[in-house]
Amino acid sequence: MATTSRTRTTDTTFRERTYSRTRRPGDTTTSRTAATGSRRTLRRVTRRVRSGRRWLARALTPTGWLAFSGFVVALPVAAIWGWAEAGAIAAVSAVAIVVAVLFVLGHREYHVDLAMVRDRVVVGDDTTGSVVVTNVGRRVALPGRVEIPMGDALAVIDIPLLRPGSAHTAKLALPTDRRSVVPVGPVRAVRADPLSLLRIETVWPQTYTLFVHPVTTAVPATNAGFIRDLEGNPTSAIADDDISFHALREYAPGDSMRHIHWKATARAGTLMVRQFEQTRRSRIAVVLSLCEQDFAEPDEFELAVSLAGSLAIAARRANREVDLIVPEAIPEFDNTGRRSVRALAALSPRTLLDGLSGVDRLANCPRLIQTAELAGHGTHGLSVAFVVCGSTLALAELQSAALRFPMDVQVVAVVADLGHAPKVSVLGDLTVVRVPMLDDLRQLLIKGDKS
Repeated sequence: MATTSRTRTTDTTFRERTYSRTRRPGDTTTSRTAATGSRRTLRRVTRRVRSGRRWLARALTPTGWLAFSGFVVALPVAAIWGWAEAGAIAAVSAVAIVVAVLFVLGHREYHVDLAMVRDRVVVGDDTTGSVVVTNVGRRVALPGRVEIPMGDALAVIDIPLLRPGSAHTAKLALPTDRRSVVPVGPVRAVRADPLSLLRIETVWPQTYTLFVHPVTTAVPATNAGFIRDLEGNPTSAIADDDISFHALREYAPGDSMRHIHWKATARAGTLMVRQFEQTRRSRIAVVLSLCEQDFAEPDEFELAVSLAGSLAIAARRANREVDLIVPEAIPEFDNTGRRSVRALAALSPRTLLDGLSGVDRLANCPRLIQTAELAGHGTHGLSVAFVVCGSTLALAELQSAALRFPMDVQVVAVVADLGHAPKVSVLGDLTVVRVPMLDDLRQLLIKGDKS
């Protein structure tokens, strides 16, 4: 029993000593725990500071950076040299930034819907869009601002205070005063202070594209050319197998037996076979110059675009194969001498007009003669080529451009000339049509077809 009592006393004493050791001031375990907690707090503070710094760097506008730089520079100058003016600058800058932060703090839970009535219009037609801003949050959304880029323009819509679930609808007047391709969107909600020191944007990726088509006019489809349709003019090329009979000739090895003309064979006493005129669908090329030097003024270029669009659409609606060809811009530092052209999409009149909506004059591109040469060599089976240009080109240049096409291609030069009377002239194989107004094109083409 004495042994048991002694053992219990020893265990109790050991526990008391252990307990007392863990509670002693300056113990290593307690210090380690405190140090760990301090490091965690420091890391948390550091992360917050970095996050705030990144937020401030994104939100500061150029004016805000100026104010922030003034504070950073003026504060140490005032502290070291005691300049009162520097202290005033630092104080004003600090107050301005703090007030700006208070203005942009918070989050507006908006949902934005952007819609357009039509995405394709003609120059001058009115069309609108709409923006619906809905507060999808649980709190009242303070007044804000929404911006919608529309090409070079910017629509700014002021959003009033919105209760939860409320919506604000605004109409957009889209720019249709000139031919262009106008990207509309993305919509961005903007939070900013009155001094424009801070700016925070929330962007919705929804975008639309508005095509402002050139004005066109209805023109008669032309059957001019040497390659013919079934109802067109005959070709001078002879084929051994086609549907339009031309003449008879003697049989040659390799000729198809089904083309033997048996009555002529009986009369001639030797095998005679049929020859045919080459028949295929007419292919029309509309070559539009884009060089600034070829046009006297911007309005003349717009007239040329309308003329090219009218000709191409007339051919497409007559089920002709049509190529609308424009030159490519030459890179500024390109010394290779390589020149190129491209054909706009011509699957339908709408795709043709979409392509013409985006063309513009070029300061550095192949001139009309080079463009005609590239178009003539790159487009096979041409019947008619319309060369559309401005009034600054001389007749010799037009004739030189016409000679770049194959010999069996009928070439018509359509000149946009605002200061000239309507006129059709024939210079050898070249027909020159001078058009001062778009509405004159139809009558001039009819007159030229009769001549």
